[in-house]
Amino acid sequence: MKLVHPAISVWHLLLLIPAVTTAVTFRLEAENAAGPHTINWRSAASNVRTVFVISASDRLSFPFCLYRQVTADVTVTYSHDGGNSDVRVKVDNTQNLTFSTGAAYGGGANWNVFQSASFSGVTLNRGIQKLALTFQGLDTYGIEIDYVDVSVDDDFVTDDVFRCKLLLGAEPSFEGVGGGVSAGHLEQHSYHTPCPEEDNVHLAVYHDTVSQYTLRATNPLYRSMYDNKTHDTSTCPNLDATYWRFDDVDADTALNNVIHSSAVAQNNATLTGYLVQNDVTYNVKYVVTFDLKGFKKGFIDADIHSILKATFNQGASSSTNIKVTYEGRSGQPVLLDEFVVSGSTVTKSWDIPDMTWSEDHLNFLNIYASDEDTMVNDFQLIRGYMGPDQPVDIFNSDEVRLQGFVSDFWWRRPVGESLTVVVRGQQFKNLSRVALYVQTPWSGVNSYQQLLVLYQDGNVRLLPVPYSSPTPGYWIPFGTSVICGKSNPADLRPAAPIKTLTFVPETLEMTLDYYDGSTSKITLAYTVSETALKVTDMTFSPSTQGRPFASFRSMFVRFGSADSDSVQSELEGPEHVLGAWGNLGGREFLVFRAVESHHLTHSPDIRLTIEA
Repeated sequence: MKLVHPAISVWHLLLLIPAVTTAVTFRLEAENAAGPHTINWRSAASNVRTVFVISASDRLSFPFCLYRQVTADVTVTYSHDGGNSDVRVKVDNTQNLTFSTGAAYGGGANWNVFQSASFSGVTLNRGIQKLALTFQGLDTYGIEIDYVDVSVDDDFVTDDVFRCKLLLGAEPSFEGVGGGVSAGHLEQHSYHTPCPEEDNVHLAVYHDTVSQYTLRATNPLYRSMYDNKTHDTSTCPNLDATYWRFDDVDADTALNNVIHSSAVAQNNATLTGYLVQNDVTYNVKYVVTFDLKGFKKGFIDADIHSILKATFNQGASSSTNIKVTYEGRSGQPVLLDEFVVSGSTVTKSWDIPDMTWSEDHLNFLNIYASDEDTMVNDFQLIRGYMGPDQPVDIFNSDEVRLQGFVSDFWWRRPVGESLTVVVRGQQFKNLSRVALYVQTPWSGVNSYQQLLVLYQDGNVRLLPVPYSSPTPGYWIPFGTSVICGKSNPADLRPAAPIKTLTFVPETLEMTLDYYDGSTSKITLAYTVSETALKVTDMTFSPSTQGRPFASFRSMFVRFGSADSDSVQSELEGPEHVLGAWGNLGGREFLVFRAVESHHLTHSPDIRLTIEA
């Protein structure tokens, strides 16, 4: 399961619109061509080596891989010293591009003088391809090949993809789609991120009259021996728990400078010192000014509890009076503590309750000291600890189990939302999500496999039934999710918040009542090849008019680190999930990985089919 993030990345704010694709060039050095060849050393060659070709039976072959069809420019760089030679460039035996070298006699000097022949607008198809150079009408002295440059019009293609270091998946299929249903469309709302644990892929699904659709989770189209399920937060910019930190602050420094936070997540925090006037106790005041993002921007930092820590070194006096106050959401000064530092060093820590800080205006923390020589060695504000979600058993039988979870701090708590589950008249309140498990025979009599997780914010995650495995602890991770319900695609963290879920164990049906007044019914079914969630009985609140009825949520950082990389319908695609394609029409949409990923390797592909 993906991490629950304390914040949506600031990259979201800067990169909401996918970049226009530009060309990227890959060089195929001749000396790396498959098979044995004669290598010559040439100082002017790109890698100081060339391949010498003297026989018409010689052939230089270069395999390469592409996740989708692209348009490319192909350039062959060569040298020769003699008469004319004809060279044919063949791409997967379907395209034949030819050029002639012409005569160039230089008494041997021309072997180190390189020329190029270029071909523009070459179509390269998806899959494992092969570019080959064959030779006809060679003169007596032959030809030397330095390299072939292939420039593709898709800058998402990486070296690992082009050189087939990452496995390609099979071609997606779309069968029996249509049935008189009008087409809908996907709308692109994705953005770039450096963080593999952030859902930066956002594809909104629209249809004017939808009343029924089905989600299907299937195993990836590639067959990988990798089984990576670990999280990677090494490049995630907003997971640091320290909002701001100031070290070794004294009056001399603070009174003459604006000090900036030394923490990774600075939140525009600054510290300034002031002399206190007309106060019989305190002579100096240190003021930290900072902002925090909260619910309105998809963050929890302004809403969750926090911890304030400070270490004080006593000044020249035998004792120093200290007062700590803050101004947060209420806009009013609040006394946090008053105490006396009578030893050399005192360290204090204060728990700041939920909903203390503001996301609408600046927050202030003030330290008053009676001695100007008092030093604050360590002053920092830290995000409060979020304990693990607490499971609640809702329903258990020999076939199915439904479990709820209570979160220490659910991100929609600031607006008073939580999920209530009703089963056979019994209510379970204040939940953030539910998980549904089914019994699978090959896993043992008392073993249940998780197939569905439904979050209060409308996010649905599905898993196919796991493979039978003799390895203890084998499981499939979640990846791409779908918001089932109408959400606002302009929100930094879109949601279709659910108020009540009524579960019917016998049929695996769940009736959903949303906070906006909408309703729907979801029914789970599964086979050995897929898990399906049928969504029916959909009614929408007038307030949601014009919004998508569902939205894909996924992650792409680069090929090899992605929960999805491509999207395709029965009418259009495939397109890259971060591509600048705008809209994609169809009745069935597949969000999948065309290329092997080492992040949550076996997490499923997700297909949405509009049925009525």
